[in-house]
Amino acid sequence: MESVEIITSITHNVLNLIATEEDALSFLELSRHVKHLEANGEDAYSYRVIQWKRAGHLIITSVLLLIGPFFVGANTRARQPSFWVFNGVLVGVSIYFLTRLIELVGTLERVPPAIYTFIPSLLVVTAIAALVKIRS
Repeated sequence: MESVEIITSITHNVLNLIATEEDALSFLELSRHVKHLEANGEDAYSYRVIQWKRAGHLIITSVLLLIGPFFVGANTRARQPSFWVFNGVLVGVSIYFLTRLIELVGTLERVPPAIYTFIPSLLVVTAIAALVKIRS
């Protein structure tokens, strides 16, 4: 035979994965690639991590939007706006480092990515609830 046509769910973008970074794939393409790897008995953990990292970015962005009101309109005579801007940046950077730390520890221990994606968000939401309770 000179040519053979094979019908598969693997797209051209997924085949280009060998030559490119995994971050270039969309969430759905990563999902298809993970299913393909698991169907063939290969390790798909690193691709699941990338897939859940994409979902985690949406979650942590939503959490940061919840934190925003604490730093807006808090201009009192004792505290200047620069104080609140500094604290807002400090909290954002702290959340970023907390997220990365939990992600790296989870990856080293091979914890399912779905679990350690939600841990930083739950910690931050708990801290926000405590601050609201203290402020009330």
